[in-house]
Amino acid sequence: MRTRSARYAAALAESLGLIERPRCCVWCRRRQRLQRHHWDYQEPLNVTFLCPDCHSIADNMVYQAIA
Repeated sequence: MRTRSARYAAALAESLGLIERPRCCVWCRRRQRLQRHHWDYQEPLNVTFLCPDCHSIADNMVYQAIA
């Protein structure tokens, strides 16, 4: 439930102009369809915009850190 709320809050903030979506991936600078990555779902507006490849790497980093 927390993940869904964080995703909704980030999408709403982006549509209201509180969060600005960059034109390219923050890590690799490729121009692909970007995804929002939450490092901590308790901070729903703290997102990093990543391409799908970099997003999967970031998710693996988070899972390894909590394991």
